[in-house]
Amino acid sequence: MKSRIAVPLLAATLLLTPGCGPDLQKENEALKAETKTVRDENASLMEKVQSLDAEKKTLTTNLEALQKQVADLEKAVAAAKKAAPASAAPKRK
Repeated sequence: MKSRIAVPLLAATLLLTPGCGPDLQKENEALKAETKTVRDENASLMEKVQSLDAEKKTLTTNLEALQKQVADLEKAVAAAKKAAPASAAPKRK
């Protein structure tokens, strides 16, 4: 009884398998192409991330320098206000 089921099942498998071969090959090639595209995009994005990190470091350094310059200028203005005598202020009529 088992052979009655096994023979038709084997025959069906043999008939269906060759028909799937070309489709599987096309799908495999499409997946390979997609994988290559994704890897290329990933590499490109990684380069952009590195570039943006370098730009971020440069901008951070510039920002720190500007903040220091602003603080120095504020100190200079405060010192100039203290040093200016009150009599130097213009009189109103």
